[in-house]
Amino acid sequence: MFAGLGHFLRGLEFDCSGKLAFKDLLLDSEYLDFKSLRFLENSVYLIDSDLPISYSSKIIHQLNHLEQVDYELYLNAWTALTNIVFSLIQQKQNSVASHILNQLLTIDLPQQMATFKIRIVFFKKLLAYRESGDDREINAYLKSLTEIGLSNLVSELLDYWGSVY
Repeated sequence: MFAGLGHFLRGLEFDCSGKLAFKDLLLDSEYLDFKSLRFLENSVYLIDSDLPISYSSKIIHQLNHLEQVDYELYLNAWTALTNIVFSLIQQKQNSVASHILNQLLTIDLPQQMATFKIRIVFFKKLLAYRESGDDREINAYLKSLTEIGLSNLVSELLDYWGSVY
């Protein structure tokens, strides 16, 4: 179904008709594929939030299947989901981001994918900080990650925080 996706994307200008065409292409396909996930994970910050929101539900519902059939695609799906959530946080769509995060927190991840769970928890704390203005919880979380030797990940999370505030 997506054989012509690369050609389609190279010529795509994101006017209204292009957005609708891309949305239809992504949402009408029965299964997720590598090209559509990669495109979404890399363009989530450039397109209107309605497409990533719609597509996030589709991704979440197919995660179990993806994990069983294609681990690389499963990783791409999680990357796309975390990018979607962060994009929503940047756009101050807190309730939608929180809803997606709550869904993601219920999913057990393999240990080798713990950084995704750490990011998801961080995004929840980022939303709590946005609501309360109290940074103690988020700072304690970052401190605990540093104490267990995840300084590189803490730097990444601080970059997220810095780009939002």
